[in-house]
Amino acid sequence: MYVLFEESGKFLGGRILSEADTSMQVELESGKRVKLKSAHALLRFDQPAPAELLGAASALSREIDLDLAWEFAPEEEFTF
Repeated sequence: MYVLFEESGKFLGGRILSEADTSMQVELESGKRVKLKSAHALLRFDQPAPAELLGAASALSREIDLDLAWEFAPEEEFTF
């Protein structure tokens, strides 16, 4: 299973190695391992791999009209 999280203003994704009640050990694509508070996990997913997800999100972000999205998106859609 994978996790998406934000660190220092950058979205990162990695494979969950282990998980406790309030934290998890995550391995990034670079091989670096980080300890992450479970509350900081934005999204957990099985597919696609984190690099593929972040690449697709980056490409899609260039096509989104942010002003229009903010105008129509209800506040309850944003839980983080």
